[in-house]
Amino acid sequence: MGECAYYFKAQFLTAKIASNVAVQLNEFFSQASAAYWLWQDYKGENFMAELKEKFPLVAEYGEVNGFKKLNDFSRHLDLKNEDDNEVRIEGDTLGWVEEVGHMSSWDNLCMFVKKKYGAIKCVWDTEENGCGSLDSLQLYEYKDIVDNLLEHPELFPMLLRVHDDLDAMLDIKMKNPKKGTKREKKIKES
Repeated sequence: MGECAYYFKAQFLTAKIASNVAVQLNEFFSQASAAYWLWQDYKGENFMAELKEKFPLVAEYGEVNGFKKLNDFSRHLDLKNEDDNEVRIEGDTLGWVEEVGHMSSWDNLCMFVKKKYGAIKCVWDTEENGCGSLDSLQLYEYKDIVDNLLEHPELFPMLLRVHDDLDAMLDIKMKNPKKGTKREKKIKES
């Protein structure tokens, strides 16, 4: 089975918190890489006990996600860190990029980072889905946010001079407040 790029971002309350968590996540990803190979080749009788002894952060990751046996980690432990990759820090946001096996899931990584490290928002995606870089992975659906703001004319005065592009959209909406309504009527009539 092949590999592809996976992208992960987590936002924290402050840049200082993110910086502190980055150190801890680097340790977690280092343990996860070794734990992945233990999981792949495991022939013993008590995987969870051995995992807890050798890789306590990965055992905690499993516990947070309700994993109780070896097979529970399938598609959820491929997080890699074989090239001494480091967590990327950009202000209050951390990023992680790795080549991992197709069909892996990082939903559990998001849950773990929220519960253990207090992230306020976590997202992930893959190049399989068209995500081409860490920069293209957005924490928030900005288009939806702007569209929702533009549905509330009472907010327009407060939104002026926030951003040039937003000013242009507000200008159009304020000059033609009923244009959207007429357009909607035409669509409904046809």
